[in-house]
This record gives sequence, structure tokens and C-alpha cells, in this order.
Amino acid sequence: MKIYSTSSMFVVAVITASLFSLGWILLGGNDTPEKADPATLAKGKTLYDDICATCHGINGNGDGVLAANLQTKPRNFTSGTFKFRSTLSGQLPTDEDLSITIKSGTHSTAMTTFETFSPQQIWALVQYIKTFSPRFSDSNEYPLKTISYGNEIPFTRESIAKGRKAYVEMQCNKCHGDAGEGDGPSAESLVDNWGDPIQPSDLTNLSALKFATSPAEIFRTFATGLDGTPMPSYSGAMPDSAMWELADYVYSLQTHQGYYEPIRVEETK
Repeated sequence: MKIYSTSSMFVVAVITASLFSLGWILLGGNDTPEKADPATLAKGKTLYDDICATCHGINGNGDGVLAANLQTKPRNFTSGTFKFRSTLSGQLPTDEDLSITIKSGTHSTAMTTFETFSPQQIWALVQYIKTFSPRFSDSNEYPLKTISYGNEIPFTRESIAKGRKAYVEMQCNKCHGDAGEGDGPSAESLVDNWGDPIQPSDLTNLSALKFATSPAEIFRTFATGLDGTPMPSYSGAMPDSAMWELADYVYSLQTHQGYYEPIRVEETK
């Protein structure tokens, strides 16, 4: 039997708590389709019909009575396609991913926070939302694979400079603009999977960002992509270290630390 020292156990506890706070630890995992009991689904349906249906629609199609007036369209749940996940591109989100979105909301959109909901209410709502897409009950979709974060690169001027170069090499400026202000040459023509216009984020305006306001969260966006949008996953296209450097550069745009001037392509050659 392996014996762990008190200090080792403390370190593990701290790391686990930190990861949980960012939504990287799954509650129970998602190795197989979750089967909720009828009482849980009934509770979730009541909550959904009372609170969520006005935007997302009574059948989860994203066509609620308020949807047409919203700049950022409500998620259509029927396809099982979600932007904010810890899973690989093309996969379903975990239950914990959905729980975090419900609890935290999506900044700069009509999706508000529901921090007053109990864990039981959030769990019931997650299980009911999953009934809208047959993907969640398809055993072929499982097990879900969460992304690897590799080794975080310290936030330094060197990492920012390398990330600045990667920003152009990966053609991020085509959508987000040379200065990261969401005004690239492709910005006005972008649409999501449902044909709705979608505007690239202004990476310099923290108040306009829906998600990814730390290097770790930005890295997650690069690794998972934003399914349903033109933002692809960079996993496999660049090593983890390069994604961390790119994350540091984007974070520097948000915080105005380091490089903040427009990027000229010739500077990266």
C-alpha cells in the first residue's frame, strides 16, 4: 500500500480544488449516457419551461419568443453542438460543462447567471436539456474525451512575443483583426452553423468577451474550438506549448500588458 505524506495530500487537494473551480473536474464523469429518473426530468422540465424556454424555445430549438431580438442567438439544443466544453472538437459537453454554463452564464449575452440555483436544480436542468438531442443517449458518442492542458507556459514578454507571431501564422488576424479588435477582413461575412451572422470577439475589450478571460481558459478555447462557429480547434495543428504562448498573447490584449499595437505580417517572418 502506498503511503502519501501530509504535504503531498495537501498539494493534491489544492490542485483539485483549483481545477474544479475552472470546471475541469467532472462530477461522476461521462463514460456512458446518463439516464435520469423521471422525477429529475420532471423537475428539470418545470425549470426549463419557466425560465429557459422564452429564449431557447419550448422544444429547445433556440426559437423562443425573445430569440429574434437577441444579438447573440440562444443555443439550439437539438443538435447537441455546444461552444463551451472541456471535450474534444465535435464531442458532446460533459454534464459538468453544462452545469458551469448554467451557473456562471455567458458574459455579454442574454444568458445570465443562475448562481441561486441549488446543485440539485442545476443537475435536473442539465438532464432535461440533454433530452432535446438524441446524441446524448447514443452510446456511440461515449466515452467523452477531455482535452489535455500540457504544461502551462509562464506569462512573460518572451511568451507574449512568441504568441504574437503565432497569432499571424495561424491567421487569427483574418477574423479578429491585426490589433485583435474583431475587425479582420473576414469579420463581416462570418456565420454560425445555423446561418446566423456571428461577430469575432474584440480580444482587447474584456467586457465584450463571453468566455476565456484567463490564459488557461483561452488555451481551452484553442484546444476545443467553439463548435458551431468558424473558430476551429488548434489541437493537432500546433503543440501545447505554442497554444499556451498564443493564449498568453491574447491575454495580453485583454489586460493591455506587453504587445498591444497592430501586428504587421512582415514582422513575423
